[in-house]
Amino acid sequence: MDESTALAMAEQFLRENYSEGDPEMAIDYQNVRCDESHLIAPYNSVEYLESRDEMKRLLGLWPIKVSLATGEARFSGLEEYL
Repeated sequence: MDESTALAMAEQFLRENYSEGDPEMAIDYQNVRCDESHLIAPYNSVEYLESRDEMKRLLGLWPIKVSLATGEARFSGLEEYL
């Protein structure tokens, strides 16, 4: 799978996993990266991404990981970084 397809999967995953009433969220395109097997897509509130004002940044948001082999999208977690 190419990076643009994986990024579209991450965007869809983000839309599917947030509800009405949650802050509007978007992918932080400046910080998206790929390794040999995954696209890693951080995200945050649109309010933060438009301003980059640290006081508007939401904390505790694990990036979305999309497998380049299967297209499976999921939130990454702490266990991956220990």
